[in-house]
Amino acid sequence: MTTLTRSRQANRPGIVAAATVTAIGGLAFGVRLTPAPAGATSITEIGIPLARLAAALLGIATTGLALYPILHGRTDTVRRAGSHTAIGWMLAALCMLWLQSAEISSRGLSVRLTETLDYASHISTGRALTGVVVAAAGCALLGGVPAARLAAALAGLVAVPLTGHATQAAPSGLGGLTIALHVIAAALWVGGLAAVLLLAAAHPDALGGALPRFSALAGICILTVAASGVILTILRLAPDGLLHTLTGTGYGLVVLAKVGCLCVLAGTGGYIRQRLLPRIVRGEATAFAAWAGTELAVMTLAVALATALSRAPLT
Repeated sequence: MTTLTRSRQANRPGIVAAATVTAIGGLAFGVRLTPAPAGATSITEIGIPLARLAAALLGIATTGLALYPILHGRTDTVRRAGSHTAIGWMLAALCMLWLQSAEISSRGLSVRLTETLDYASHISTGRALTGVVVAAAGCALLGGVPAARLAAALAGLVAVPLTGHATQAAPSGLGGLTIALHVIAAALWVGGLAAVLLLAAAHPDALGGALPRFSALAGICILTVAASGVILTILRLAPDGLLHTLTGTGYGLVVLAKVGCLCVLAGTGGYIRQRLLPRIVRGEATAFAAWAGTELAVMTLAVALATALSRAPLT
């Protein structure tokens, strides 16, 4: 058993590396197909999406590490890791503040600190990023209180999306509510799977305890992500012609790629739940790590595509 445990633990860097490479490739694909925002320079056109992707992944990781003790019932194994990812998330958000203030400054990357502070206090996206920094700092300081850390992480993750396109286009706050549900469900789903895979897969008892709880949550999350995604797509694309935008623009192709990711995730998640979970609960050996690792890579691809869409105009 010791040899098997060590072998599975040795795969953690490979799982993380595969997910990271997939995410970067997905971001490059999304950025390539969608037009850059007005005023973007060659550096900010690449730098801002990369910083956004890093912030999203680190925020999701922080969410998963806050969720794991709730699923598993222990807090000591993930406290330090959660603080580290939260600090990385905070630094990525600060980098976004600098790059986005530089994008609208006549000084470019030589933007003054006073300009960045002005952007952080007077522009809606800047204020949202300030909220992300505060939330990430809170997650780093609330290491021993999983529920509080989870609430802070989810608040930080929804801050910037709530200033985006869909919320502005929708009537009566529908867009804001829908995107909040979409982001929260996706973060719990992706972060929860990553935490269970990386922390529990090498320990049969821990996996048998945490996976059934996560599986129940994941079922709710995938339904929420799918339903809210449909609503957000209609809100965003219907004014310009839903079918035309989906099939005739790069933006629409990236949306369809996200739909494809969701279909793959539904299939892999269903297989794990129906075929592997009963065997895991009985303590039998399974290929959970391989299936969950594949699912995690597809999840990070979907996050990267969403990152590209969050910055891109339709035309």
